[in-house]
Amino acid sequence: MGAVTICELKMVVGPCKAAIPRWWYDNGECKVCMLDNDSGPCEASYIRWWYDKGECKKFVYGGCKGNGNNFKTLEECQARCQV
Repeated sequence: MGAVTICELKMVVGPCKAAIPRWWYDNGECKVCMLDNDSGPCEASYIRWWYDKGECKKFVYGGCKGNGNNFKTLEECQARCQV
């Protein structure tokens, strides 16, 4: 087996409560366009775009959680998911 590179490490949040922004590399992000749309559990009503079977479609995002197949604009969705 090969060694794991730093870009393949999982994100670790840790037990503390400090709100210090940090960044990590998600090497699975290329599959974001294959995820189902997910409005999340919150109850806001933000119009967003998601990619589904060759096209970008509108959906209502609740404002929290959800997944990466969630774009603020049609153009952002198209740039990311349409070849």
